[in-house]
Amino acid sequence: MTIGEKIGELRRLKGVSQEILASELGVSRQAVSKWEQGQSKPSTENLKCLAAYFDIDLEQFLDLNTNIGIVYDSQAILLDLMHNKMNLKIVVTLISLFLMTFIPAVYLKIVEFDRSVTLWIATVSGGIMFVLALFIISLVMRYVYKDCINRGIRPWFFVIISISVVGLVIYLLCRDSISEHSIQNKKGEQA
Repeated sequence: MTIGEKIGELRRLKGVSQEILASELGVSRQAVSKWEQGQSKPSTENLKCLAAYFDIDLEQFLDLNTNIGIVYDSQAILLDLMHNKMNLKIVVTLISLFLMTFIPAVYLKIVEFDRSVTLWIATVSGGIMFVLALFIISLVMRYVYKDCINRGIRPWFFVIISISVVGLVIYLLCRDSISEHSIQNKKGEQA
């Protein structure tokens, strides 16, 4: 994928016209058009501005082997999950409940209050933390599932291994090569 193709794809994904992109960068619409058509290339300064405007890593932007649309969509999925107000409310509520039970449990343990009451409060605190952990794992699994679908990867295996931190790291490190392999297999089947 050429730099011009990436510029065009990112521009369309962001939903802006060539005119708007040109005005944001301080160049002419014709310059953006020439970049997208491969008739000219943006200067180094314009490449930095483009990467910043599209909120994408400059190295990924310049790497001709990276499908920028997939990277951009993956970031959008993650940002959507993180900025979802309901998700945020649930996490904040669970953390607040945990702290409201954990701190008293620790205090009661320090002052050597009735052991059964202290144990009960600590158990409630642990249960809340367990629910919070399950909720965060479900968010991670949702991200991995959507990212797999976006990349054309069969998601079930990677969703399951993403339950653990090690599995999530393996997926994040290998997803580009798996996606590329999956795309090549589909092309081979079509031929």
